[in-house]
Amino acid sequence: MAPHDQPLKPQPVEKFTCSSITASIWKNEGEKGAFYNVTITRSYKTADGWKRSDSFSLNDLEAVTVVLGHAKVWIGAGQVLTGYRTPSALAPGASLRHMKGNPR
Repeated sequence: MAPHDQPLKPQPVEKFTCSSITASIWKNEGEKGAFYNVTITRSYKTADGWKRSDSFSLNDLEAVTVVLGHAKVWIGAGQVLTGYRTPSALAPGASLRHMKGNPR
């Protein structure tokens, strides 16, 4: 099979990165409509190139908290805009502004 004939690999609908930690948001379709899952990874470099891990040290946990917070707001904002949840269901102070890329 030629490379251009291979099926496309699923891609996350959004990613948030802080330091070496990335939260990827994946959209899925179910009987009741769309829902989202989040995966968290840590990138690190070895002699063989870049690798990913799903385990975190104490020093990584602040960055994990940051990217998860952004993922929660992004998913919550989408649910508000589609009528799935009310704005009061978001975390206090959460913004409905679409955040793209690295957290600010």
